[in-house]
Parts: sequence; C-alpha cells; structure tokens
Amino acid sequence: MKVLLVDDSNSIAMVVGQMLTQAGFEFDRAENGKIAIDKVKASSYDVILLDWNMPEMDGLEFLEFNLENKITDCPVIMMTTENKPEKI
Repeated sequence: MKVLLVDDSNSIAMVVGQMLTQAGFEFDRAENGKIAIDKVKASSYDVILLDWNMPEMDGLEFLEFNLENKITDCPVIMMTTENKPEKI
C-alpha cells in the first residue's frame, strides 16, 4: 500500500512515517497541499493522510481543489492536532 503523508510538521511526519514504515507501508511526504497536488498528479496512492493546518494550501483547500479538479479518487484521512470540538 502506498500512502501520501501531507503534513508541514517535521515531528509529526517523523512519527507517522516511522509508524507507516514499521507497518510495512511505502509512503511519500508533502509539506503542504500544493506539493501534494504535484505528487498526486505524478503518482498514484492508495490513501492520503492529510493534515488540516498547513501553509500555502491547507487540508480543506486541498480537498476542495480535488473535488473541483478530480485529481484523485483515493480515500483521504484527515489528521489534526487541534483539540477543540469546533475545529475537529
């Protein structure tokens, strides 16, 4: 299974990336939604792990772009360190 990890936090990406590797998954990383768009256009993924808050293009903007342009139909799992119910 090939995963695209989209997160601007190096520490979160390191922890999640290590977990993915230990579970036997192959993964690529993008630091924001704009980079993720380029990666999705260049390769196919089985799932995208997408952070909500990022510079350049956040997770919601990436989802909206994908809905309008249909660059991928793979499942997307949102991730966030937000802890307020209205943000989640």
